[in-house]
Amino acid sequence: MTNPWDLKPGDALNKPGSHVMLFLRFTPDRKAEVMESSTGGCNGRVCRNVYPLASLLARGYVPVRFRAFADDQTTVSANAYQETEAPTGRKTANKRR
Repeated sequence: MTNPWDLKPGDALNKPGSHVMLFLRFTPDRKAEVMESSTGGCNGRVCRNVYPLASLLARGYVPVRFRAFADDQTTVSANAYQETEAPTGRKTANKRR
């Protein structure tokens, strides 16, 4: 991606060999809102943070977009969408009518 301001939800900010952040959106004041997991600010959990885009770029983060599915023409079998009854967790006897 040549222009970091072209980031879209689902894109990533990658610092090769270090850390990846999932881009969510630009805030009204033009900061990058991201989801990330880190031992520092997130205590090892996933959290939402907001950073100035310029500071992320200065720290070595590179905007990237996963394009493998952009032109995906795969046809999914209709069987994949058949509805099934949800399991109840108990056995039922067959009833004859």
